[in-house]
Amino acid sequence: MSKKLVMLSIIAFVLFGCTNNDPTYEDAQNADFELLKIKSDVPVDQQPANQAKEFLSHYEEVKQVRAVNTEDDLVIAVDINHHDRFQLDHLQKELTKDVKKNFSGMTITFSTDRKILIELKRLEEDLQKQNMNVDEINERLEKIKKLSKEDT
Repeated sequence: MSKKLVMLSIIAFVLFGCTNNDPTYEDAQNADFELLKIKSDVPVDQQPANQAKEFLSHYEEVKQVRAVNTEDDLVIAVDINHHDRFQLDHLQKELTKDVKKNFSGMTITFSTDRKILIELKRLEEDLQKQNMNVDEINERLEKIKKLSKEDT
């Protein structure tokens, strides 16, 4: 009887110990986190995007974040740590809610899709090289937003 109780206790401990319902906000930034801040002298000020990256970089579940903004839109993509992907739906809802609360004046597009992450990385790199005007930025972001709404 006590052997069964011990085994049941161990199983319950493992199951409940591995569950994390809320994203954890850490004060210290992730050590292996890559954070590319876009220069401020690009055609559209990227301060909101840089602030969103800084904000999301403090979540321990977030491995990488990319963001670009226009005057009214902010498009964000995050890469979630592999072991946290089991709770991807919950994390995406919580992170989206937190971002919308902190950037309430903008239309937010939030994605955990890797293809969006890659497209935003390319756009960030092009912005850093300063070979884009406002219309090109708007056009690329619209394509990325449309891509994020597609079912994969």
